[in-house]
Amino acid sequence: MEMAARHPERVPALVLSSCPWIDAPRRLANTGKKVIDEVERDENGAWLTELWQGRQPYYPKGNRDLLERFIVDALKAGDLTVEGHRACHAYAMETRTPLITSPTLVIACPEDPHVYPAAPRVMQAIAGSTLVEIPGGMVPLPDQMPEAFSIAVARFLDGLALQP
Repeated sequence: MEMAARHPERVPALVLSSCPWIDAPRRLANTGKKVIDEVERDENGAWLTELWQGRQPYYPKGNRDLLERFIVDALKAGDLTVEGHRACHAYAMETRTPLITSPTLVIACPEDPHVYPAAPRVMQAIAGSTLVEIPGGMVPLPDQMPEAFSIAVARFLDGLALQP
């Protein structure tokens, strides 16, 4: 998103999947709060259970594999696991998104309680953006429903007259 705002000539098209809306009121509301993946690492590994349980409501029931892959990624990232959420919580979307001129696809999943309600606001902020809703999708959408995700992206890109 920032690359598209800062260097539009380098971003011929933009795809935003499960994009939150972070503006001044939300940044203020999040000040001092822990982000979802912020857990206190301990010697006995209880932090892994806390991390798992914190993420579990946002992953499809009956598909443990996706949550296991997240835990593996979190183990690899170590203390950096939370940095993506911290960066999102600090981003001034209300000043950056109006600068985006790239054709933009906003992918939203009705089952994502945190991000889905933000989709209309994201679309409003990025002129000419297109919304695609993928029912049944949750936080790990590209891994959870790769075919539906790739079809949505391919249709969007096929509809553009992009220069090589």
